[in-house]
Amino acid sequence: MHDDILKTIYYCTEQSLQDPRFTLNPITDREISQLSFYITFLKKPFIPKDYKNEFKLGLHGLTAYFSDGGSATYLADVIKENFKNLDETIQSLKEKAGSKGELKYVELYECE
Repeated sequence: MHDDILKTIYYCTEQSLQDPRFTLNPITDREISQLSFYITFLKKPFIPKDYKNEFKLGLHGLTAYFSDGGSATYLADVIKENFKNLDETIQSLKEKAGSKGELKYVELYECE
């Protein structure tokens, strides 16, 4: 299990280094001392029958899937800190995915 956690941390680090938000606007040496991080553990995702009624702010992360094949994910904390409502969250996920399609379905997952 220890190796799995280390592999996951390594994978996440590698992915963050390839994230265009950071490659286009790199962190400066001065900012490094101000960085912090946390690890979120995700439970198995589920497809709700009625995501608008089943979604709980602060508990659920969300992956939105669009009709043109695009998809994007936000963790529970990201949604809670950045969006006023679920519709705004879905719109932002659509933009993050670069999608022009309609929302097909969502997956919810609990974050710990």
